[in-house]
Amino acid sequence: MRIKLILFIPIIIIIFMFNACKDSGTDPGPNGGTPVADSSYFPTTDGAYYKYNIERTDSNGIQTGTRSSFYNGTEVIGTTTYQVQIDSLLLTGQAEIVDSMYFRKSEINSGIFYYLDTTGLASSVPGLDTLLQYITLDTEMRIMLFPVYNNSIWTVFKMNLNLPPLQPFNPVELKASFDGEETLNLNLNPPREVETVRLKFTLNVRTDPFQPTRVYTAFGWVASGIGFVKWQGNGTIVGVFTGNGVDFDDTTSVYAQSITHFNLIDN
Repeated sequence: MRIKLILFIPIIIIIFMFNACKDSGTDPGPNGGTPVADSSYFPTTDGAYYKYNIERTDSNGIQTGTRSSFYNGTEVIGTTTYQVQIDSLLLTGQAEIVDSMYFRKSEINSGIFYYLDTTGLASSVPGLDTLLQYITLDTEMRIMLFPVYNNSIWTVFKMNLNLPPLQPFNPVELKASFDGEETLNLNLNPPREVETVRLKFTLNVRTDPFQPTRVYTAFGWVASGIGFVKWQGNGTIVGVFTGNGVDFDDTTSVYAQSITHFNLIDN
């Protein structure tokens, strides 16, 4: 999965124009919280298959389509072994988009982590190679925490800029939190009622320290023994985990995805 780098151009300009900025935040732990979801909420059976109906809305109207997701073996990246997730996105009037994603399920690190390919950063934006020593990017995105508590908040992904005399700050930060429990009627064959945990994903983008942070949100619903059964919200966030990559040019769109079929092989 590769980052689309439109966002980084204004960051380069801002670095040389301003001399002060601050950002802070904490991730509260599970103290006093009640567990609401565990690792069974993200099955990782090789060969698992999911299909979703999609509705994408932007200033041009509404597009419909389907998305299929298939777990197909493993691949070693660096020294880490990931499962391979192949996503196929087909929207009406557009060519099919097929993308490979890589994730790992870790009981030791307590979560699901997606690999984020940040190679080519310097060559993609002129002049950025001289600033790489000041920029750090997470190479994995933690989509889920195990267990999820009813007061859980965690960082999914962040970009850090530390260029003295500037104060370090995060131009891009994606966080997740528990947002409630909900009963959903899934349009499966046959239809099924399931209990889900709703996760809220919040993307904060601040490329100008003297302008307000732009905040985008999306929600994902997970069910025990199935995984993600529904997505709703900002297109950039939904696209991160559904085969569209990290596209900061898609912040004005809204995606809705609802599961219509799944097969976990032994299901």
